[in-house]
Amino acid sequence: MPFIRYDTGDRGILGEKTCKCGRNAPLLKKITGRQQEFLETPEGLFIHGEFFSHIFWEINGVKEFQIIQDKINEIIIYIVPETNFDTNQLKIISKYIQKKSNGWNVEYKIVNKIQKPASGKWKFVIRDIR
Repeated sequence: MPFIRYDTGDRGILGEKTCKCGRNAPLLKKITGRQQEFLETPEGLFIHGEFFSHIFWEINGVKEFQIIQDKINEIIIYIVPETNFDTNQLKIISKYIQKKSNGWNVEYKIVNKIQKPASGKWKFVIRDIR
């Protein structure tokens, strides 16, 4: 029976060594943890999710955010605001994003809560283009 039974979203690399305990089960060489997604621009570029985290570090009053891309030319940004959030800051966010792609239609949704998945592996950037 395997020790790891669930899809945690973590990524790992199998090692070639055997366990000192004598079992023949494969060992993990490295676990890389959560991986952020890339968003695709209409121009065909891929933008790493970390780009967006750096934008939001500069913005006051954002408690949480999540960006979802389900169409090549559109991203939806969910923001959980703090009391000092000013909607004029959305213009600042848009300017940063437009430096990477003018082809995205950016929609903002101010929400009270961002739903976390049952797995607990919350991602702030999700690319789900079908």
